[in-house]
Amino acid sequence: MFFRKKIKEILHIALAGHVDHGKSTLIGRLLIETDSLPADKRAELKKVSREFGPETELAFLTDQLKEERQRNITIDTSEIILKTRQRDYGLIDNPGHVEFIKNMLTGSSRADAALLIIDAQEGIKDQTFRHVYLLKFLDIQNLIVALNKMDLVQYDKTAYHKVSREITTALEGLGLEALHLVPISARGGDNVTRPSQAMPWYQGPCLLKALQDLKPPARTKARQLRIPVQDIIQQDGKNLILGRIVSGILKQGQKVRIFPGLQETHVSEIHVYPGQKHEALPAENVALILTPDVYLQRGSVIVGTEENVQATDRLTGSIFWMNPRPLKKGATLNLRCATQNVQVRIDSIRQRIDPARLQILEEDSDEISNNQAGIVVLSTLGPCLTECHTDSPDLGRFILELDHHIQGAGIILGHHENE
Repeated sequence: MFFRKKIKEILHIALAGHVDHGKSTLIGRLLIETDSLPADKRAELKKVSREFGPETELAFLTDQLKEERQRNITIDTSEIILKTRQRDYGLIDNPGHVEFIKNMLTGSSRADAALLIIDAQEGIKDQTFRHVYLLKFLDIQNLIVALNKMDLVQYDKTAYHKVSREITTALEGLGLEALHLVPISARGGDNVTRPSQAMPWYQGPCLLKALQDLKPPARTKARQLRIPVQDIIQQDGKNLILGRIVSGILKQGQKVRIFPGLQETHVSEIHVYPGQKHEALPAENVALILTPDVYLQRGSVIVGTEENVQATDRLTGSIFWMNPRPLKKGATLNLRCATQNVQVRIDSIRQRIDPARLQILEEDSDEISNNQAGIVVLSTLGPCLTECHTDSPDLGRFILELDHHIQGAGIILGHHENE
């Protein structure tokens, strides 16, 4: 019998914040103080410290992080891994709002929480508001706010409370709430991994303790079965259907149907690494053998037999546009939802929104400009199984493409019949 080493829990955290508010410096401080650096980076830091003194370590690492990001390279391929005794964290570093939404919606991992960083001296900027809007847009409820550069305001509690009130008001306007508002100095290390003597007036946790208090979002098991098909491979003369369960419970022997077409079959085998199982739960990646072998492909969705599955070809969505060329009413684009891919037409733009001011700019608009949001009605020009984002984040989230380039992203607010 073989035993696997127990895998430590990992929590994926999206870092957000205005340019130069200190994301790279904070990441560097966390990596150094938790001893999370890869061996080659540790060796480089020791060399720098010997040559120029220990005070140069953080500046060197921060410069390295910036350079890697500019070259589109990240530590540990897609995420920066922060290691602690309790669990590991995958820090998704997002330098700008366009990269932020692309990383969050097209990355392999969905963020479980977010860390919003604000310069205590500069306060809230337009990009801060955009990121707050995107956090709501992406339904990230686990949120910590770090008020950085407290050393530049002499660790003054009045400055902390001023920015805290402003960001709290902005969050409340979107139905969000910060679990903690932590005053820190990433450069000096104050209140990052241990409490700071410089801020005796602050009684809350340091930033690392606030991260450790985060809990992964609860995943419901009771919803209808949905498995978007990722790939089909052949093994030992059998078709293995690969996919991730986004909702519902799958049991060996269970009857299922394949959308579109709704051909019925049943699950003869369920494989979840490292072996075969009788039952699989939400968020598990599975390899299935179906009997009889029915036609399906990437983009098909495996559903249960107990509910009435019917695709609606007219959707209302909230979108964020990321192209210098405006999105115009009547435009045709490609929509990707989970593994599904279908053409859509923008039938109407009900609202055009400025996310930096959280204001409606225009009702019944003809276009949405770059870095603006909007409420749109669109028609799908082919079969696509979608759900409201509040019911199913995986099947309620989509991206819009043109010529294989991401133009925008959205969430589904509702379905309705053709008018």
